Formats: sequence, structure tokens, C-alpha cells
Amino acid sequence: MGLKAVAASVVALVAAVGLIVPSEAVAATAALPVRARVSDLPRAPFFGAFAAGAPADPTQLDLIARETGTAPSVVETFQQVTASFSASQLRQSNWRGAVPLVTLETWGGVGGGVHGVEADQPAYANSQVIRGRYDNYLRIIARVIVQYRKPVILRLDHEMNGSWYAWSDGVNGNAQGSYVRMWRHVFGVFRRAGAANVLWLWAPNIVRGTDSSATRLRAMYPGDAYVNLVGLSGYGVYNATPAQTFDPSLKVLSRITRRPVVLAETGAEVDSWKTGWIRAFGPYLHARRHIVGFVWYNLRQSQNWRFDDSPADLAAFRGTLAAR
Repeated sequence: MGLKAVAASVVALVAAVGLIVPSEAVAATAALPVRARVSDLPRAPFFGAFAAGAPADPTQLDLIARETGTAPSVVETFQQVTASFSASQLRQSNWRGAVPLVTLETWGGVGGGVHGVEADQPAYANSQVIRGRYDNYLRIIARVIVQYRKPVILRLDHEMNGSWYAWSDGVNGNAQGSYVRMWRHVFGVFRRAGAANVLWLWAPNIVRGTDSSATRLRAMYPGDAYVNLVGLSGYGVYNATPAQTFDPSLKVLSRITRRPVVLAETGAEVDSWKTGWIRAFGPYLHARRHIVGFVWYNLRQSQNWRFDDSPADLAAFRGTLAAR
């Protein structure tokens, strides 16, 4: 019997007894789901960015890297639940190796409200999500993320303690407690799709005034079994220091969960405190090791949140990145 015949006999025998030859073993390993952990995130506290046109157009990300000498290691995008979603979007967010942060929104977007009320979108009420109206869209998003095979941070329906989005309890016909049920439903859809590479980020707005108690936020927390990271949207607006902006809210969060914190939306408006606020931000992060990262909204909208709006602010931001 020749060498080729012997080899063929061995392969046939291996197949007959149900063993896997090395090439099949490699394929089987590649098919195993990727499971993301918080430890997979960039070195804490990571520097993330949201910038106009990015990541499809990386011009602003390239500018940020040039101006600061530091490439953002997390890149944020926004995704409406019914909008198209593809692997190319995640690959674009993986700019220079960055981790994608997808803010997934279960509503029709700005301009979708009725009666002049932005949050009034009955077709996107929490009850509609819970009943499965958007499950097919959610499954598409989840499967794309599974195929990406790298960690993805998913910030689902953020700032739920406000009244300006369609998913908040008490607006858009949403019953109290429906936000948590909606979150758990979406979580279940992703879990059944095998999206173990998702890190779930629950991110309210900073608390203000009477919302400083933990009561309202605690009622909207899905539970540690459904959340990997907790976050805050908070900007330096009439605040002299980041401590004034974030500490009251961080105290509230600490009474709800011990999950690591991401400042998922931040920036500072142009006022007499902006440069000092930015300069203090790095040392502030360094002193609070439970904050594992932040995402700077480098945009000029109704307010100018950009860190490069003046030479002094840019110098302060470069210093804050070094000090974090």
C-alpha cells in the first residue's frame, strides 16, 4: 500500500470514529463564541471619542489623534433599532484598534415625535419592544456583533432618568417598571443570538435637584445579571470642577451597584470655567479608579463641547490625558 493510500485510510478511520482532524479542530475553535469581559477594555481610564462624521469618515478621529498625541481607544456611534446595521460599521469603529461603543436607541429618532413632543412615539413604547415588535431588527444587530468576534460595548437606551427619550418610564405611555422589562427583553434577544461579546452599559444622565436620591434610578436598574458597566452622561455646565459635575451622581450609583463606571458622554461648554474644568479632569479620573473610561463628545452643537476650541483648552486637554 502506497503512502497516499495509508494516509487516506487513516483519515477515513478518524472520520469513522468521530474524531476531528487538525484542520477541522481549527474550524471548530473558530466557531466558538467570543465572550467579552471588562478586563478586555483598553487600559483604564480609557479615552473614547464621539466626533462628527466618524467613524465612516475618520477625519475628525485623525485630527483628535494629531492634536492630542493620543488615539482614542473607544469610538462611539449611535444606532436606531430599525436602521440598517452592518459589519462594516463595526470595522470602521475599530479605527486604529479602538473598541466600538454602540448606543442603541429603541425609537424613531429626532423628529419622530407626535404632537410636538419628541419623546411621544407610541410605536416605540416599551410595551411594543417587550412584545417583540422589534425582535427581528434586534436579532440582525446581535448577529452582526457576534460575527464581529471582538468586544463591543452596547449602551442601550441611555439617560432613562430624563423625560426626553421615548423609553423612559412615565413618558410615551410607558408604565413604571417597563424600562427594566424592556432592557431584559433586549438582553434576552441578544443572549439567544449568542452575542456573548457584548458588554452591556447602563448609563443614566447625571442627577440634578430632587433626582439626587437613588429611588428613581434604583427602580430603573436592570440588575447586575444584565449589566457589565454603568455610566453617566454629564457635561461641565456652570460647574467649576468635574467633582461638582459627577460626584453627586456617582454617590447615587454606588448605592445601587458596584459595577465599573464609564463617563459615557462628557464635555465642557464654553464659559469662564471650561479650561480649568478640562485641566482638572485627568487628576479627577486618576483619583477615582472605579471610573474605567470616558467618551468625550468633541462636537459643536448648540454648545461647543470641543476640547480644541481654544489653544488654552487644547493644552489643558493634552495635560489631562497625561494625568489620568
